[in-house]
Amino acid sequence: MSEETDIELGTSHGTNKGLAIEWDFVALGGLPRAFDAARARLARASLDLTPVLFSRYLLGRPLEEGLARLVAAVGAKSKAVDAAPDIHAAFASSLEEAMPKPRAEVVRFVKDMAARGLKIGLMTQIPEETAKPFVAALDVGDAAVLLPEPATCVGGSGWDAWRRAPRKLQLADRMGVAIAVSADSARGALAAGLGVIALPDALTQHQDYTGADLVTERFTDEVSRVILELLRLEE
Repeated sequence: MSEETDIELGTSHGTNKGLAIEWDFVALGGLPRAFDAARARLARASLDLTPVLFSRYLLGRPLEEGLARLVAAVGAKSKAVDAAPDIHAAFASSLEEAMPKPRAEVVRFVKDMAARGLKIGLMTQIPEETAKPFVAALDVGDAAVLLPEPATCVGGSGWDAWRRAPRKLQLADRMGVAIAVSADSARGALAAGLGVIALPDALTQHQDYTGADLVTERFTDEVSRVILELLRLEE
């Protein structure tokens, strides 16, 4: 069996129990930042990007594909389809600005999970050499930086990114949980054999999270309870 096949089938890669978190979107407000980056750049191309258009045409797709669909749908005769590099750059810059200031409740939650012995993976589009010092400063043990594939979809991580998490974290079979903010990410994590906690925000709360083990808009005790239950740990 090849390494790629082994990854795809979700075979055990170790003995850890762990948690993979879409750090950019869960802790850094990544979805509003992605929307703002796209809206600002498209305004220069005379295209008014609304939350509805963002969710319908960009969210969950590679940016270049989403822009092509958006321009075709609104009939815009502009160079908006060429805006992807600028949007990617603006979004990356915004994330790096936010990296030192993650949501306090998310940091507390991660610290608690690490203290319970879970292996923590933080999924981010920030370059590893930039992200690692900030991850180390969180003081959550030997948390790993999980890097999505270059063609990450807008607003989340695809199956190809999630399926690599169990190997990177050395997880036992079906002993991993993902925290995602969009339905596309949640489906990718489910397909990779991970349990799923969905944390929708204002841009994704309308989406269908069928299959998720918990859907909640806030970090409550219920999040920890469900994760510990999925990973067969006592509270």
